[in-house]
Amino acid sequence: MISKRIIHIVFVVTLVLVSGFAVTPASAKAPVQFEEPIDASYSFSDACGFPIDSHYYGTLRSTIWLDENGLPYKAHQNWNITEIWGAGGNTLEFKYNYPARAWMEPAYPDGYVVYLGTIMITLPGEGVVYSATGLLSYSFTIDELGNVILLDLLKQVGNWETDWAPICEYLVP
Repeated sequence: MISKRIIHIVFVVTLVLVSGFAVTPASAKAPVQFEEPIDASYSFSDACGFPIDSHYYGTLRSTIWLDENGLPYKAHQNWNITEIWGAGGNTLEFKYNYPARAWMEPAYPDGYVVYLGTIMITLPGEGVVYSATGLLSYSFTIDELGNVILLDLLKQVGNWETDWAPICEYLVP
């Protein structure tokens, strides 16, 4: 659940960055490549019943393909992210690295995105308590304010679930 939220947040940041690109007609067919630092924070409480603060940072590398009008129709992003969760004076730090690809096509009004990767969380004295690997694919739409809204889970392969009990026990305030 939280890994899907993280992916969604980072993907939203990416699409906001992409939608701000201005291209000239001469470069409309060449893909645009860029590297962007990611540094953001949010809180969540649905997993443990108490607020957990999250800070994630790292590098986003993107290649965006544009049509003849300069609008994005395909994107490929690679994330190398470190995330820190904190609550109750305890912190967990973990890393994840995965690619994502987004396409816009007639079958899905705004597009769909495919995430492929691995995330692992290790607790001191406990070992690995969360491990996710596999593929997630979502259709999405973009509202009138430019917000990305994930619509439907199209495909899920691999292990994307977690046992929150040891994580909550470790972080409890």
